[in-house]
Order: sequence, then structure tokens, then C-alpha cells
Amino acid sequence: MIFARRHGTAADGTRTKHYYVPESVGIATGMLITALHMTGLYCLTHSPNPMKFLKALCHRPDNEKPVMILAVGRPAPGATGPAAARDRKPLSEGASFLDRDRAKGLSARAENALSTGGRHEIERGPHANQLRKRLLRRRPGRL
Repeated sequence: MIFARRHGTAADGTRTKHYYVPESVGIATGMLITALHMTGLYCLTHSPNPMKFLKALCHRPDNEKPVMILAVGRPAPGATGPAAARDRKPLSEGASFLDRDRAKGLSARAENALSTGGRHEIERGPHANQLRKRLLRRRPGRL
């Protein structure tokens, strides 16, 4: 079972804040599932609703919140997965890649836009909006 520790307790008994708990638990769980798959084990995730009974069942402290049940094991001989899992799109349909030369050009254009107050056009293409948003966070009101 996967639990998220929302806060900790220092040696003197004071409460310590844990930052980005849902994000950290999600990343760690993804890494665990990947590692299990690499060893030949398979996983099934389940998130019962409500999950509070898991905390009592596992005798977990109040600062922990149940996130999911992760069933792990080896598949039965001859077991198959759903057809939808075997029908995959090519990588080029779900991802776009930027070569190094083009990435360097984008960085130079971004720095140029910052130094000139953002009056020049940054870039047209699939990553232009992300770059504009990043620049606006650095210098609000300049683009």
C-alpha cells in the first residue's frame, strides 16, 4: 500500500512541513512501478473510495494518508492483457523532440527577447507558448 506522509515530527515534538507531497508520492510510485516491471513483476493499481479504512487497517499514524493499493506479482502462465494495451501509437505521435542546434537557437532568442524588453518575436512553433509563459514569469509585463 502507498501512503503519503503529509507532515513530519521533529525530535522536540514540533510539526515539520513536507512540501509537494502529492507530486513526490506520484513520482516515487511511478519509479517503483517501473523498477518492478524491470524485474519482471507486474502491478495493478487500485484506489478504493473511501480509503480511510486503510489507515486503520494498517495501523498508520494520523499524519499519513492512503494513496493507493499496489498489487504486485507474476502473471499466470498464458495470461494476456487487454487489446487496448497492445495497440500503441508510434512515439512520434505523442512526443516532439528538439535537436541541440535548434534548442541553442531558442535559448539565444529568449535571451535576446529579455535583453530587448521582449519587443521581438520569440519563436513560432509548438514550443512558442511555453517559452513565452516562461519569459513572462521571469519578467512580468514585458512581452
